Amino acid sequence: MPRNGVRWEALDDESARATIKIDEETITLDLFIEPDGRLREIRILRWGNRTEDGGYDYIPFGGQIREERAFGGYTMPSKVGVGWRLGTDRYFEFFRARIENDVFR
Repeated sequence: MPRNGVRWEALDDESARATIKIDEETITLDLFIEPDGRLREIRILRWGNRTEDGGYDYIPFGGQIREERAFGGYTMPSKVGVGWRLGTDRYFEFFRARIENDVFR
Protein backbone atom coordinates (compact mmCIF):
# COMPACT_ATOMS: atom_id res chain seq x y z
CA MET A 1 0.00 0.00 0.00
CA PRO A 2 2.88 2.49 0.31
CA ARG A 3 2.87 2.82 -3.47
CA ASN A 4 -0.73 4.06 -3.12
CA GLY A 5 0.39 6.82 -0.76
CA VAL A 6 -0.24 5.08 2.58
CA ARG A 7 2.36 5.82 5.26
CA TRP A 8 2.67 3.20 8.02
CA GLU A 9 4.14 3.56 11.50
CA ALA A 10 4.28 1.34 14.57
CA LEU A 11 2.69 2.92 17.64
CA ASP A 12 3.80 0.13 19.99
CA ASP A 13 4.04 -3.68 19.97
CA GLU A 14 0.27 -4.05 19.53
CA SER A 15 -0.77 -1.17 17.27
CA ALA A 16 0.03 0.54 14.00
CA ARG A 17 -1.10 3.69 12.24
CA ALA A 18 -1.89 4.07 8.54
CA THR A 19 -2.03 7.62 7.16
CA ILE A 20 -3.13 8.66 3.70
CA LYS A 21 -3.96 11.98 2.12
CA ILE A 22 -7.14 12.07 0.02
CA ASP A 23 -7.62 15.32 -1.85
CA GLU A 24 -6.72 17.89 0.83
CA GLU A 25 -7.66 15.77 3.85
CA THR A 26 -5.29 13.57 5.84
CA ILE A 27 -6.93 10.37 7.09
CA THR A 28 -5.40 8.46 10.01
CA LEU A 29 -6.46 4.91 10.87
CA ASP A 30 -5.20 3.16 14.01
CA LEU A 31 -5.14 -0.64 13.98
CA PHE A 32 -4.88 -2.69 17.18
CA ILE A 33 -3.46 -6.17 16.77
CA GLU A 34 -3.58 -9.25 19.03
CA PRO A 35 -0.23 -10.89 19.91
CA ASP A 36 -1.04 -13.71 17.43
CA GLY A 37 -1.50 -11.17 14.60
CA ARG A 38 -5.31 -11.02 14.49
CA LEU A 39 -6.90 -7.60 14.01
CA ARG A 40 -8.74 -6.61 17.20
CA GLU A 41 -9.88 -3.03 16.66
CA ILE A 42 -9.83 -0.14 14.20
CA ARG A 43 -10.14 3.52 15.22
CA ILE A 44 -10.50 6.69 13.18
CA LEU A 45 -11.72 10.25 13.71
CA ARG A 46 -15.00 10.56 11.80
CA TRP A 47 -16.84 13.74 10.86
CA GLY A 48 -20.23 13.79 12.53
CA ASN A 49 -22.74 15.65 14.66
CA ARG A 50 -22.29 13.62 17.85
CA THR A 51 -20.68 16.53 19.73
CA GLU A 52 -21.98 17.81 23.08
CA ASP A 53 -23.91 20.63 21.38
CA GLY A 54 -24.98 18.60 18.33
CA GLY A 55 -22.57 20.46 16.08
CA TYR A 56 -20.22 18.83 13.61
CA ASP A 57 -16.63 17.91 14.39
CA TYR A 58 -14.22 14.97 14.18
CA ILE A 59 -15.29 12.36 16.73
CA PRO A 60 -13.62 9.09 17.76
CA PHE A 61 -15.17 6.23 15.80
CA GLY A 62 -14.29 2.62 15.15
CA GLY A 63 -14.98 -1.05 15.17
CA GLN A 64 -14.14 -4.11 17.22
CA ILE A 65 -13.54 -7.51 15.68
CA ARG A 66 -15.05 -10.07 18.04
CA GLU A 67 -14.64 -13.23 15.95
CA GLU A 68 -12.91 -14.50 12.82
CA ARG A 69 -13.82 -17.39 10.52
CA ALA A 70 -12.29 -18.99 7.48
CA PHE A 71 -14.29 -19.05 4.25
CA GLY A 72 -12.85 -20.65 1.13
CA GLY A 73 -9.34 -20.54 2.56
CA TYR A 74 -9.54 -16.85 3.55
CA THR A 75 -9.74 -15.83 7.20
CA MET A 76 -11.73 -12.67 7.83
CA PRO A 77 -13.63 -10.87 10.59
CA SER A 78 -16.97 -12.62 11.03
CA LYS A 79 -18.46 -10.76 14.00
CA VAL A 80 -17.98 -7.00 14.38
CA GLY A 81 -19.39 -4.03 16.27
CA VAL A 82 -19.04 -0.39 15.17
CA GLY A 83 -19.80 2.85 16.94
CA TRP A 84 -19.04 6.39 18.06
CA ARG A 85 -16.43 7.24 20.71
CA LEU A 86 -14.67 3.86 20.58
CA GLY A 87 -11.94 3.76 23.20
CA THR A 88 -13.80 6.03 25.62
CA ASP A 89 -16.28 5.46 28.46
CA ARG A 90 -18.95 7.01 26.19
CA TYR A 91 -18.74 4.36 23.46
CA PHE A 92 -22.05 3.99 21.58
CA GLU A 93 -22.23 0.89 19.41
CA PHE A 94 -24.90 1.30 16.74
CA PHE A 95 -24.02 -1.44 14.27
CA ARG A 96 -23.36 -5.16 14.71
CA ALA A 97 -22.81 -7.74 12.00
CA ARG A 98 -22.12 -11.45 11.80
CA ILE A 99 -20.93 -13.11 8.61
CA GLU A 100 -22.02 -16.72 8.57
CA ASN A 101 -21.11 -17.71 5.02
CA ASP A 102 -19.13 -16.32 2.12
CA VAL A 103 -18.16 -17.54 -1.33
CA PHE A 104 -15.04 -16.25 -3.06
CA ARG A 105 -14.91 -16.41 -6.85
